[in-house]
Amino acid sequence: MSKKNIWLFGLLASLSLSVFSSCDDDDDSDSNKLNYSDPRVRTMSIAGIERTFIINDVEESIYNYDSLSFGTNIKALHPEFNGYQVKTNIFYDSAGVWKTYPKDTSFKLDFSQKVKIRSLSVDSTQFKDYTINLRVHKYDVEAFEWLAISDNATVISETGNEKSVFANGMYHLFVTNGENTSYLTSKDGATWELISTETYEATPDWRTLTVFNDKFYVEMGNNLYESNCDQKFASSSLQTPSGFVSSKPIFTLGNRLWFIAQAEDKTNALCFVSSTDSALTVSRSIAEKISYENLTATVSASGNSNLGYIFSQAQDSSCIILSVDKSGFIINPCQGTTFPYHEGMTIFSYEKLLCVMGGKNANGEFINETYSSNDSGLSWKKNPHRIMPGNGQFVNSQVFIDQAKNSILLVGGNHGDNGKFAWKGILKQFIIDDILYGTNTQF
Repeated sequence: MSKKNIWLFGLLASLSLSVFSSCDDDDDSDSNKLNYSDPRVRTMSIAGIERTFIINDVEESIYNYDSLSFGTNIKALHPEFNGYQVKTNIFYDSAGVWKTYPKDTSFKLDFSQKVKIRSLSVDSTQFKDYTINLRVHKYDVEAFEWLAISDNATVISETGNEKSVFANGMYHLFVTNGENTSYLTSKDGATWELISTETYEATPDWRTLTVFNDKFYVEMGNNLYESNCDQKFASSSLQTPSGFVSSKPIFTLGNRLWFIAQAEDKTNALCFVSSTDSALTVSRSIAEKISYENLTATVSASGNSNLGYIFSQAQDSSCIILSVDKSGFIINPCQGTTFPYHEGMTIFSYEKLLCVMGGKNANGEFINETYSSNDSGLSWKKNPHRIMPGNGQFVNSQVFIDQAKNSILLVGGNHGDNGKFAWKGILKQFIIDDILYGTNTQF
């Protein structure tokens, strides 16, 4: 290669390297450069409100796509704003005058009407105005609309010792008043037939009534009784494990009937029987200090599987919640405070929510409150809009789900004056759908 060509090649290489180097330097400079002249708002958030707020720079508006729950108080809120790379200065429109938006969260704005804000770039050369419009449901779509479908006061329990279950296409209800136990059945929850009235030597604890392999099981005294659905209860042949003095059936899960058994020293254990077993098998001890006398249980969906849930009263009167998988593994899923334990509270699962409602407090007063969890019992919140029907005086009621009609059936437990016996409930969300789309019109 001639010296001329070598010199030309070197010059081109040097220029190319300089160009690429210059490009890289510019990219690095742009990516690290703080844009002091960009006034745009990047995000808006409000503490305690789990919604995504949309920033529309074209229409200069900020709004939430998913409406806030009905009844949300939006008259005193303090949003937080973030800009692009640099935190911009925010002003709010106060009767036509732009005032600095305080960082102090005790300062609140009223969002029941549209609110205007102005974001000013750090170098004060650019600004952008936004109108904030918070959307709230006009209707209480999460509340239940209740319809009384049966009034059979002759079987309302005076003590709350009752339970209904669904088996073989029928609703079965057992109610004890004094020494007599009434057994009723229904196909639809509205019309009930009295099948029999029985007297047992020991008072049945109908809270423990559980169905397994077309048989009913219930604790009477400290003994287990069973029935073939259409017969009187008799002592069960299932044997309590050695060292345990009593056992309560709690639910059916994973083709097993599960029990909580209590030993002589008052310790508790989780036990089970399969269809061919003649005795209870101890699965594992329960380390938590649960109340053997004050507990209730249910099975609820959790993700793609089902879990058994045990609710019991703690020493401080709060509610201890344990979840059990089909192998008998026990965990305490709760994070932080749950809610007060209420005697005879109703537990059910609906629309991916695990719900607890009703019962009596420590003073014997009826509680018309509902708590729910949408994360398999990890966290709970109070739902003031999902109150119980009628006078709300329900203890040991049962809820049955009708997924086809998006409704629930609440049976028994109403011990107030002129109380109805059975109620059908449907989310107002679906009632609104009925009006708009003509669906789910039948209870």
